[in-house]
Amino acid sequence: MGAGDIHAETPTPQTASLVATATPTVKSFAAEAVGNAEVDGSALAPRKTVAGFRMEGVPQLEPVFGDIGAYKARIDRFSKLHASMATERKRFATATHQVQVTLGPVAKPSRRHRKQRAKRATCPTESIAKSVASAFQSHEKFKMLGVQFERSFLAIRDLHQLGESAGLTPDYRGRVLQSRAAYQEALGDLGDMNAVIRLQVGPDLAKRGCKVAELVDYASSQAEEKAIVAKATPKISTESTVVRARAVTFFVDNRTCSGGLDVYVDGALLGHVAGGTHAAFQSLSGRHALCLLDEGGVVQCGDTGTVRTAFVHDGFRLQRSCDEAK
Repeated sequence: MGAGDIHAETPTPQTASLVATATPTVKSFAAEAVGNAEVDGSALAPRKTVAGFRMEGVPQLEPVFGDIGAYKARIDRFSKLHASMATERKRFATATHQVQVTLGPVAKPSRRHRKQRAKRATCPTESIAKSVASAFQSHEKFKMLGVQFERSFLAIRDLHQLGESAGLTPDYRGRVLQSRAAYQEALGDLGDMNAVIRLQVGPDLAKRGCKVAELVDYASSQAEEKAIVAKATPKISTESTVVRARAVTFFVDNRTCSGGLDVYVDGALLGHVAGGTHAAFQSLSGRHALCLLDEGGVVQCGDTGTVRTAFVHDGFRLQRSCDEAK
């Protein structure tokens, strides 16, 4: 695997012309970051030493290149940046499409009516501000990510030219060989995005009397107002609060009667209270069906007058008299 697999035109690592076949509108992300300025060889060449006093730090031994793990980390970083740029590219396309759909076709006015139409033009600020702000923010973020993306590509290219790719696993070597195509694609995307702003969205906004800075400011103020309202509005939970029942103690008083008494709760026999005594029982707090029956009687729970519904709480008391249960 030779060094020419990634960059055949410029074998020198310090050459600033990164890709000879790049689109003519965008030569590199670094050039775009400084206003499409030309990047010559002096930008990457070592600086000349200034005569006179020299202010170096303490001499240290620094490794020029890392190990294979560091090389793989660079490749992983390159892939993550590529994915992030693809996301911003999609957001930009969606936002610009929304702007164009909202504005609709803009006919070119004649010279006689151009000034009159410019005066009457009204910008649909509320309907396009968010989309315009999203488009320009994605464009700027794409360029910022592109600078880091370009640096990663340069580092990978240089390491590959020095033969470091021989120590990589086959999957990472394949990603190294694909880095050139990914970089070319990113440059092409940046050229397309610049063209959309310069030739399509920008002129359409200008014909409608819209100013990008004002639209971005309006979208930012609207977002801030929504954030303030959302922060001030208390959140109302739609989920029902479940309160777990706890065990409580209740009492059955049978001291006025000589016969025994069976205590049923929700149809289940809970216990027995002897005649002339009282007893304590435990159950879960809440509404329950209570039934008190004479010991050995023929009446069953569910018969008329045998079941009473009550909210059982801690300290709840049932008192039975000889003539009827209360």
